Amino acid sequence: MQIKMKSNKHYIRSFLTLLLFMCATITFAHDIAEKNSDGKTIYYEYTDYSSVSVTYQGTYSNSYFNEYSGEVVIPETVTSGGQTYSVTSIGSSAFKGCSGLTSVTIPNSVTSIGSSAFSGCSGLTSVTIPNRVTTIGSDAFQGCSRLKSITWNAKNYPAFFSYSSSSPFYDIRTQITEFIIGDDVTSIPKYMCYGMSNLTSVTIPNSVTSIGTYAFKECSGLEKVIVPNIKNWCSIKFGSSTANPLSYAHHLYSDDNTEITKLVIPDDVTSINSYAFYGCSGLTSVTIPNSVTSIGSSAFSGCSGLTSVTIPNSVTSISSGAFSGCSGLTSVTIPNSVTSIGSYAFKNCSGLTSVTIPNSVTSIDSEAFYNTRIKSLTIGTGIQTIASQAFSYSSSDDGDANGAKPVKVIWLANTPPSGYTNAKGTVNYVPNDSYSGLSNTKIYPFLSSVFEVDGIKYVPVSSSEHTCAVIDYAYNEPAENINIVIPETVTYGGKTYSVTSIGNGAFYGRSDLRSVTIPNSVTSIDSKAFYNTRIKSLTIGTGIQTIASDAFSYESSTYGAKPVEVTWLANTPPSGYTNAKGTINYVPNDSYSGLSNTKIYPFLSSVFEVDGIKYVPVSPSKRTCDAIDCVYNESAENTKIGNTVTYKNVTMTVKNVGDSICYGNTYIKTLEYNLDGPIGSYAFSDCSGLKSVTIGNNVTSISSYAFRGCSGLKSVTIGNSVTSIGSSAFRGCSGLKSVTIGNSVT
Repeated sequence: MQIKMKSNKHYIRSFLTLLLFMCATITFAHDIAEKNSDGKTIYYEYTDYSSVSVTYQGTYSNSYFNEYSGEVVIPETVTSGGQTYSVTSIGSSAFKGCSGLTSVTIPNSVTSIGSSAFSGCSGLTSVTIPNRVTTIGSDAFQGCSRLKSITWNAKNYPAFFSYSSSSPFYDIRTQITEFIIGDDVTSIPKYMCYGMSNLTSVTIPNSVTSIGTYAFKECSGLEKVIVPNIKNWCSIKFGSSTANPLSYAHHLYSDDNTEITKLVIPDDVTSINSYAFYGCSGLTSVTIPNSVTSIGSSAFSGCSGLTSVTIPNSVTSISSGAFSGCSGLTSVTIPNSVTSIGSYAFKNCSGLTSVTIPNSVTSIDSEAFYNTRIKSLTIGTGIQTIASQAFSYSSSDDGDANGAKPVKVIWLANTPPSGYTNAKGTVNYVPNDSYSGLSNTKIYPFLSSVFEVDGIKYVPVSSSEHTCAVIDYAYNEPAENINIVIPETVTYGGKTYSVTSIGNGAFYGRSDLRSVTIPNSVTSIDSKAFYNTRIKSLTIGTGIQTIASDAFSYESSTYGAKPVEVTWLANTPPSGYTNAKGTINYVPNDSYSGLSNTKIYPFLSSVFEVDGIKYVPVSPSKRTCDAIDCVYNESAENTKIGNTVTYKNVTMTVKNVGDSICYGNTYIKTLEYNLDGPIGSYAFSDCSGLKSVTIGNNVTSISSYAFRGCSGLKSVTIGNSVTSIGSSAFRGCSGLKSVTIGNSVT
């Protein structure tokens, strides 16, 4: 064979280079061995006429032992035989088995790292992947038993790892404690940090626009995700929930030391992408500006610490799963701009008690409110379809429901929507008789005019007589501390209404009620108005005429109880008065013969209050009174009961204190008690907020259970006149640390 060459030196040199390359492959894997300025020799093989790849010494990767050790700096270029080559890759097994290698610097000229490139480099503790790398072979870092820190600067990694074990860090995933993402990185590949269970913190730079599916799956040790810019974070495209490190860390930080619990979305954000805050249980509130028009699927799913969220009028739809699993969310107000509520939108929001669907919403999709326990649901006039599973719920193996149908539904639309029975409540307020598929309905023709004042919802009953009924109460107060005084009249929209009735199920299931005062204007209390409640103090006004048979009924002691104390102001017992009987009943005369444990006070209508205690005159001429009840609000914090009380400049002598007078009043913090005689049974039982008690020298005895269950009680001082303390008087006072007892106790 004859080879003809042109007299061009460039072609001659290229031919000779190729010839040398061919000869070298016959005897050694490496083609070039060049020393760096630090004296370290690095071995290369040709990849083309202008670039080389770092390789091992000799014919095979195990031909030499530890040819690389200590700190190795790979240059961007290497010159050999008068020609400069670009170092563009690290070949397969290049550093394999080099256990003495402690540090390696990979230049930005490198675009690929071959399979097993650093396999067995047990002395390597950290590595930086440079910004031009687009491929990393399998097992690249297998056996790097001390490798803890990885810096990822590969800003244009083209695709993703096809499965978990194809990640170059899969074999060392559980030992990585630090994974640093460079400021120029735009995407984090699928499976990138899969299974890095000892990773505790990760910072997502502003440059990132996408994170692949499973990128942070099983990173169970994550405690914080640091996000310098919330606007950028809202626009990141997450491949799935496991792409978001928040799904494991649960806590969002703006820097290493500042956790974000009250999230305020910046004003220039227009959309919140799917999964943006998935699993961020550290959030307690979210404020979304009017610039936002869309909230992506599962955007706030699993934010179990979220108690409130403000959705602006700019949002037109609530996407699938947007707030699913937000178990701490108690109420949500959906703006009039929203036209649809997606499937699973509020699924498993077990704390959700009150929901108002505005008139703008036309559809509620499948399982939108699955496994919720909504107490009060208002559905607006624009609703057209309700999916079959919209308000469904599951039951656990032990038979306890994980959710329940809404307790109370207020239907504002004159025409029932398609699927309206899918949102049926235990109690249903409807505008007409067309809602025949529902049970336990109450028709209010003016239902669309429902209004709310001071947390109580009213509906007009008669427009000509300006009367209204109480039908609901807001769910926005601390549990077990609600004190309700229903007014005789209420003014709304320039009209004054007389409150004449308590509607069906108005306070159904409100176990947080403690004190209720029904005014003289109310003539009727309807079916299940106070079903499954635990009222401690109930006052019923003079105008009452009828009380439904189940108005104060309860399912069992687990869910409710009859009122503890009932004060009856009407001289004539209303029809069905025994349906509201209390454990203790204060009555104006002996006509309440159907009640047990009664105490007659002829001047009961003159009951008055001083410092949180209610008194009733016994003998106006002798200026004597009895203490019979207390109020369940802040005015009872520092309660004092003595031998006298002054009201409207008249001082009266206190003769007796009723049993159970302040039963379950969690507002009381301090008590000074110095009335002649005993402290009655259950007088202050279950006053869990009570911290200190001073019993004066006038007190002669403490009855059984008087302070039972006062778990917050820390100190008690008992006067010298007390001779006996009844059984279980201080039972369950688990916080009690100091007790001073007088010498008279026997």
